[in-house]
Amino acid sequence: MDALNNLMYGFGIALEPINIAYVFAGVFAGTIIGMLPGLGPISALALMIPITFAMEPSSGLILMAGVYYGAIFGGSTSSILLNAPGVAGTVATSFDGYPMAKQGMAGKALAIAAYASFIGGTVSVIFLMLVAPLLSKVAVSFGPAEYFALMVLGLTAVVSLSDKSLVKGLIAAVVGVMISIVGIDTQTGTERFTFNSIQLLDGIDFLVVALGIFALAEVFYMLLRGGGGKEAPRNAIGSLKLSGSEVKKIAGPISRSSVLGFFTGVLPGAGATIGSFLGYSMEKRLAKDGDT
Repeated sequence: MDALNNLMYGFGIALEPINIAYVFAGVFAGTIIGMLPGLGPISALALMIPITFAMEPSSGLILMAGVYYGAIFGGSTSSILLNAPGVAGTVATSFDGYPMAKQGMAGKALAIAAYASFIGGTVSVIFLMLVAPLLSKVAVSFGPAEYFALMVLGLTAVVSLSDKSLVKGLIAAVVGVMISIVGIDTQTGTERFTFNSIQLLDGIDFLVVALGIFALAEVFYMLLRGGGGKEAPRNAIGSLKLSGSEVKKIAGPISRSSVLGFFTGVLPGAGATIGSFLGYSMEKRLAKDGDT
């Protein structure tokens, strides 16, 4: 009963007009910042911290939550339109989103990303409210063995995306691990592969690597291509409206990925990046035509 009373009290605070306005303002600001490749939710939250000093704690948290959700969705916009992920968790969005944009269906890709983000976030919040006490016990019970299994799960998801050549997928995973271990070990404080460089002490950020792989590859491709071809013009966003058949087609993947994303997010250290790759890999295998 106490939990229900607290929940209703929280709803009362969240539904105040001023807090609803903060939500809209936070989502708008976060979306704009998240669209800029390389910034992401952490930078967006850092920019909002000075603003929250003069606000009520509850209003500040609501604003921060709106900024975070907006930044995550904004990252998918640059992934779809520019093939430059704005957030690490939206790298998988560019796999199908950018090819759709080149075919003149950028509007549909953006609409699907918006629907999936909203539904997935809503489902996760509802689940969190229902099972938060149980999840807190699971989160603190993680030890070295569980973290090792979690890392193996993430590497397996990456390798599974390489349907045509598992060897290439395995090589890519090994290269990724080698890049990720650059920097200072968080457990022992030992420097690894820094080569006495101060810039490498913090390691190599995943988003930087993703921008180099996707954005720079697209730049070189356009330079070599010389602007020829029959791709859709960059301003051809297309319609944002989805047909009834398209809504039915995405209903299943959004539902399954929402549940998968929630349970992946519960795991300590997993986050949106592993969840997005697991969801993409799962839907790619379930799709009848091999496409998500």
